[in-house]
Amino acid sequence: MANTKKKKTTTKKTNAKKTTTKKKKSTTTTTKKKATRNSSVSASKKTSVSKTKKSTTPKKTSTTKKKTTTSKKVTTPKKVATPKVETKEVEIKKVETKEVEPKVETQKVIKSEEPVIKAGQTQEISKNKNVPNKVVEEEKFTGVKNAKKQVKGKTKSKESTVAFIKKHKFFSKLSKIKRKIRIYGISSVIPKKYIIATIFLVLFMVILPTTIYFFQEPAAKMDLSSIEEIDTLKTLSLNLDKVDDIITSTNAFTSLKNYDRYDFESIFKLNSEHVSDFVLKYNESKKQLLFIIKPTNNNYDNVKESIKSFLDENKISIKESSSFDYDGYIIYIKSKSDEADTIVKSKIMQSTKNVFTLLLDLKKDDIESTLKISNTLYSEAIVKVARLKSDTCGYAIFKPTSIHAKNKIMAQMDEYYKSLEEKWADNQENLNLVKNRYFEDYDGYLIYIISNNNKLVMDLIKSK
Repeated sequence: MANTKKKKTTTKKTNAKKTTTKKKKSTTTTTKKKATRNSSVSASKKTSVSKTKKSTTPKKTSTTKKKTTTSKKVTTPKKVATPKVETKEVEIKKVETKEVEPKVETQKVIKSEEPVIKAGQTQEISKNKNVPNKVVEEEKFTGVKNAKKQVKGKTKSKESTVAFIKKHKFFSKLSKIKRKIRIYGISSVIPKKYIIATIFLVLFMVILPTTIYFFQEPAAKMDLSSIEEIDTLKTLSLNLDKVDDIITSTNAFTSLKNYDRYDFESIFKLNSEHVSDFVLKYNESKKQLLFIIKPTNNNYDNVKESIKSFLDENKISIKESSSFDYDGYIIYIKSKSDEADTIVKSKIMQSTKNVFTLLLDLKKDDIESTLKISNTLYSEAIVKVARLKSDTCGYAIFKPTSIHAKNKIMAQMDEYYKSLEEKWADNQENLNLVKNRYFEDYDGYLIYIISNNNKLVMDLIKSK
């Protein structure tokens, strides 16, 4: 059995020798050519190469050891005769080329995870003459390529956008400008002097309006103490409280009886809901009367029809001049004579009425509690409201400290008047006064008026 094993090993060795001899022939041809080119190579260099071989072999990794063992099996014929010294030198050169390039191959084997070459298998010699450093860089580049292949969708979208930008001149210029700004800064596109100028312009446009809005105070000034004269201002208006004085002063009637609201339906065929204010004086025996009626909204015709039916039923004839409208009232006069009728009419039309009733002056704390306006929002103010609970007349004048304060005061006054409208929803006369209120921004002052003659009040304020 031992003999057979030896025979097998010898056959393997002979086969190995055959393979090596074939390779030797190929290498000898190449070495001959190299020998002709480099005939001046000395033997000392050869020995140094062989020394380097011995020194480099133990530094190899576990993977390289396996490969070098295979090469030793292939290239180390111990039984080669001495006359073939040249072939040994060639073999050393061949090993030298193997030692340079297996470093690259081992790196590729580790990255590509190729199977390790087993003992007895031949390995092809790499013909790549690149330096190992270049090979590593090349591998890195291929790795980037592989990463790009994995995100094909993203690269395709980027390529399409790039192609779109290249087609259009505007977008291509814009992308160039963006790239330039990214690399060199915005000053590479826009000069610094223009950037500074625009910054100052923007700051000027923003800061100036805000300072005006918050801190500017109106320049005009009004003497508010003289304005208090409007409290006693009178206007030509029908004052029902002075009707009795007119009757006694003219002596045009004899013993007129005064009628109240509960007599409307029974005597005058008049609906009380159609009347807001009235004076009804009537002498049934003498057929004398004085009717002063203020109808509610949209009930003017209803009042006129009711009074006409009453006059026709009682056979009372009244001249056209003695039945007229004045200051929102329907007036009927039937006195002792026609001359007396004209005197009563002139007296009624000459009657005056206070623009405001009794007023209450509000101080700073009262203004804040009643109108919800802080004293920090104005530098001057005069506010007067009706003293009587049944009245709603009054006025308010503010000088705001700034435009911002002005807007706040206006908002709070609107809220106050809305509350008054809700309060007088069932009182038509007061509701009309609130709804017909007057407002004006006059010389930096906010002026609000609720009175019986708003125009007259405002004219007096402007004259001060």
